[in-house]
Amino acid sequence: PTPPPPPAPPPALAVTHLPGLSPTFSCPFIDTTCTPGASPPCPCFSDACANSHYNSISYAELLPACMRVTLAFCKATLTGSVQTACAPFTSRKQEVKLIGQSGGVMDSNTPERGGRKSRMVLPTDAITEAVELGMGELAYDEFTAKMPNGRYAKSSYISLTPHGKTFLKLVDVEIPFTKSTSGYGIKVMKTSSETSSEWIELPYTINDVDATTAVATVKVPSFSIVVVAEDESSVPPPSPPPQPHPPPPSPPPSPPPPPSP
Repeated sequence: PTPPPPPAPPPALAVTHLPGLSPTFSCPFIDTTCTPGASPPCPCFSDACANSHYNSISYAELLPACMRVTLAFCKATLTGSVQTACAPFTSRKQEVKLIGQSGGVMDSNTPERGGRKSRMVLPTDAITEAVELGMGELAYDEFTAKMPNGRYAKSSYISLTPHGKTFLKLVDVEIPFTKSTSGYGIKVMKTSSETSSEWIELPYTINDVDATTAVATVKVPSFSIVVVAEDESSVPPPSPPPQPHPPPPSPPPSPPPPPSP
């Protein structure tokens, strides 16, 4: 009898020689749907992702143009079910938008807290030409800066990309967060990129949404990573002392004695 054919080799990572990529670049997608002619295009073969700084298609490092291509690839019906490297691109909130000199808003697929979406408002004349901008959520282990002792994130870690992009006018960023149950104050913190180890604090205003959620609004001159954190060193104000109890009412006067016979 004819021997059965050998089993098909397991899927392998796609190999790309796209000009512009780092010599050490490794494509994270397997070659079943990541091919040069894939539709939507596989990022490993897309000019939008031909960046010499990329060693892979890593969620935290992508510029908006490459992020747009990767989101389209990973959300395609045939791709998402077989590409395990697509998990962060399909499970997180991430918006990419082309915004020009007339300004614009991002608030449709942005990080949420308590049912409230984060929001970025770019004013008119903040940039002189159209550019792809991004707003999405990062995991804590995807960037270098660590939360200082006594501070705890109460919002998503929001990545505004491209990191380091500067603007001619301040950009409003609205960050929904969970209110402190201990009454501690908050800090809004910004780090310059996923590789920076330092935080700076930003002035902010707060608007309540409901009993558990509020929104902090900051104005930023450049894009990076922002977060709202509870600060245990901001001690809540002491409770007022209890009011003394009023004295008990005086007993009624005794009736006069009966007259003598």
